[in-house]
Amino acid sequence: MIRKIVMILTVLMAMGAVFSTADYGALDVTLLNQDKDPAIPGEYVELRFKVEKQGNKELENIQFELEEQYPFSFDNSDTPVKELGNWKVQTDNSQYYTLFYKLKVDQNALEDTYNLTLTQNADGVEVSRDFEVRVGEPRNIKFSLGDVKTTPQKLIPDFDEGKITIDLTNIGEQDAYQVVSEMQLVEGMEESYGYSNRENLGTIEEGSSKTANFYIDTFENLSSGSHETVLNVKYKDNEENVVKQIEIPFTIRVFGKPQYEINTVNVTPNLRSQSAGDAFIEITNVGEQDADLVSVQIFKDSSQPFSFDEKSDFIGKLEQGDSGQALFNFDVNSGAAAKEYKLTMQIRSVVDGNVIVEEKDLVIPVTSSEAETDNTFIFIIAALIIGGVAGYFVGRKYVK
Repeated sequence: MIRKIVMILTVLMAMGAVFSTADYGALDVTLLNQDKDPAIPGEYVELRFKVEKQGNKELENIQFELEEQYPFSFDNSDTPVKELGNWKVQTDNSQYYTLFYKLKVDQNALEDTYNLTLTQNADGVEVSRDFEVRVGEPRNIKFSLGDVKTTPQKLIPDFDEGKITIDLTNIGEQDAYQVVSEMQLVEGMEESYGYSNRENLGTIEEGSSKTANFYIDTFENLSSGSHETVLNVKYKDNEENVVKQIEIPFTIRVFGKPQYEINTVNVTPNLRSQSAGDAFIEITNVGEQDADLVSVQIFKDSSQPFSFDEKSDFIGKLEQGDSGQALFNFDVNSGAAAKEYKLTMQIRSVVDGNVIVEEKDLVIPVTSSEAETDNTFIFIIAALIIGGVAGYFVGRKYVK
């Protein structure tokens, strides 16, 4: 008897299970993963949910909605509502639906674990679940300056198209886009040409460097020593059209240059028309730097009455305080007027492989020509003779 009762109960339980399964339908939702994990402030995070169906009862009008909660938000890349339609068959382990969402993380979000609420609606019944999403530290862009080099190696005053080279390194945790670098010019400098103190560097990836080259002219009054300035860097750190800007200080070192004084200019003999002479010139390096391969060159106007055997003379190395001499042989052309003639003298020297030129005025006097001197002498003699004769006759008159 007991055995029959147990058999009946077993059958009834089995029948009840079949009926309950047929009348039952539910959804299980699991957060499979987030990408990136942790999410990065200012960037996107992708969420993938695994949706499984339990029971054989058909579920109709299935809908999921992920609520916007700080620091997450939707933009045009995705929407919070997903429609699944109807779902009838019970799934096994190999059958499921992947629910995908793409959200933007606020750029000011703090490192933390945040809850996101996912609400499902099936057959008019709503069920909400909270899921944890991790947010990490912001990935900032940071720049550092490498070597600051100049060409010439020792940048000097009164120099055209000096080159300043700066290595800019992205030591941050994300790429920098549309990078523009601009060197702030110090007093005594100007651009060699339009915008030559600015360079577009494009994208500088995380951990990489790019080199900026600037071209500047230095004025003669630029003081030697260390000059503090800044490199202005503009960039974008994401796909948004937002330009950020930082200033990085650095130092430009300016060295003194060779400079010259004329100690002596001796022109011998006294020059006159159709004569030859020598010009002996002594110069001293009174500047702040030694000079190599010093030479002197003379330039004259085509109207000036001189012909030079050689227009340049080589002196050699002149250290600070040293003096050197140059000698020029020349002829004075016929018909040269008696006056002082101003010629241009260029002193050329080499510093760090670059030619430095300094100009000075050279004055060469020309006196009266020999013919004019002879005529003057004859005139004086004639005047003396005439005066003597006149005096003789006047004397005889008074004697009588």
